[in-house]
Amino acid sequence: MHAQVLLLIAAGVVAKWQQVAAVRPALRFDSVFGPPRSKQDLRNTLSNVSVWFSEAGIEYTTIFGTALTLHRDGDVKDGDDDVDLIMSPANALRAWYLLWRHGVPMSYHDVPGGFMQFNAGADWAPLDIYVDRGDAAMVADRWDGQAFPRSTIHPPVLKKFTWGAREFQIPLPANADEFASLAYGEGWKQPSDEKSGGGATQNLRLASDALAQQAMAVVWFALSMAIICIFRNRGVQDGLGLTDPATTAVFFGYVGLFLATSFLTRSIRGSGPGPVTLVWAVCGVKALASMLLYRVQDAACQQQRGAIPPVPTWWTPWTGKYVGLALIFVVSDVLRLDFIQKAGPSAFHVLINFRVFFCMWIWQWLMQKQLHMSHWAGITVICAGCILKEIPSLSSDDARRDGSVAVFVELLALLLLGSVSMVYNEKLLKTANLPTNYQNIVLYTSGFVFISIGAAAASWHLGTTCAMLLAELRLLMQATVVLQVAVFAMLGIVTSHFLRLLSSVTKEVAAGVEVILSIPLDAMLFGAPFGLSELAAGALVLMGVLAFASQPMAEVPSKPAAHKCTS
Repeated sequence: MHAQVLLLIAAGVVAKWQQVAAVRPALRFDSVFGPPRSKQDLRNTLSNVSVWFSEAGIEYTTIFGTALTLHRDGDVKDGDDDVDLIMSPANALRAWYLLWRHGVPMSYHDVPGGFMQFNAGADWAPLDIYVDRGDAAMVADRWDGQAFPRSTIHPPVLKKFTWGAREFQIPLPANADEFASLAYGEGWKQPSDEKSGGGATQNLRLASDALAQQAMAVVWFALSMAIICIFRNRGVQDGLGLTDPATTAVFFGYVGLFLATSFLTRSIRGSGPGPVTLVWAVCGVKALASMLLYRVQDAACQQQRGAIPPVPTWWTPWTGKYVGLALIFVVSDVLRLDFIQKAGPSAFHVLINFRVFFCMWIWQWLMQKQLHMSHWAGITVICAGCILKEIPSLSSDDARRDGSVAVFVELLALLLLGSVSMVYNEKLLKTANLPTNYQNIVLYTSGFVFISIGAAAASWHLGTTCAMLLAELRLLMQATVVLQVAVFAMLGIVTSHFLRLLSSVTKEVAAGVEVILSIPLDAMLFGAPFGLSELAAGALVLMGVLAFASQPMAEVPSKPAAHKCTS
């Protein structure tokens, strides 16, 4: 029944998409091209935006008619209808937020095509932002279906303009002559009222590729709806341990927060603080949030019972265990960062998937449980799907990085420590008769102290100045970074409840569900590749989830009694 419903949904979505694709070109050119605007309106838009983006460190390049007239005529063209810019997906997200803060609303948005239009009203011309979704060789505008050699656009050349009393620099394409020839043909030097000329951009091939990718994204979105059908099946719920509303909410809350952290990390890449500063801030926020939750949920009740003081400040055997666990977490984070620097981020994201096998073996040994063959098979297939998803991102730069035996010994230590810390944390959460919030306080406060000591020692050794430290801390004040820290902190707190109610192994299954959901979203929001390998990866992960959930896991230890006040 679920399969039939899923097929009907997929067929309906694909049929609707075909109708939209058939009329989309006409809709695009009739609705987005606006009336002619005065030269002053165009100058107002471009001058204000260039100042805002420059102050915020948002990288962009003028393109199409704006780049042509600035290069050829030294000014914008009176009667043009908009200002055209192109930038990376991450910079486009930051630009959208910055414009919103300045009161410039978005009037049109096409997510699959990678196009946004902003209009501030009177005395402003519309601002068109195209999202570059090309590769290392090509800059791709999938909205208009055009591609240009990246060397033609990047790195942009700053050209100085003086309009009235204002002087500023605007980035033009690296090779403006070649760009103009490609976009407008050999007659680009002669002014024309036409919006486009006889350029030689790769229109048909790119438009076909874009439509194919968008169609696959829509189909995969429909297939992702299978997750809803699958998780409504009672057998799947029992197989994953989702036997009550609390465990189900924690499972999907973890998946949603995991997905959010991935997108936020990608959107501020290259503009936020360093990883050590980010981990330090997240750990501090988690400690403060745990203290607040402890006060609200546990302290009054425990004080009434006389079991635990309102503020836990003493040393107990459990405290010592959590301090040791925090130290293991910190060492694991240091190894992770060092490995990424030596082997490359792509290699890390491929190889880290093997951690799940260490985790399962340690989980069986430490928790005294036995996994069935279906669980091993399901996790193996999920791992294969995750690796298949990451392999295309391996770059030649990663291949040239350090591949010595010492680096892979470091990876082995990272896999072991990461698995041991996660499973041991689960064991403490399930066996210690203490509130989860109290355990989080000890764990995250200890981690914050260890990271602070390590960062201070490293800063002293490297001769970091106070000005450099303050500049790094100021990066934490960016709105997107604040949001990222908050979401990471929520993920850490939810993870503790996940491990108490479910298990470390089920957590790997939840990570697999996140992979399924992230594939089409990565393609639509960030222009990530979306082809047969991504479809195969998602299908493997989905098969692995089904295989894992086909049989319930061995009964987990009894959950600690809820800390409720008794009369």
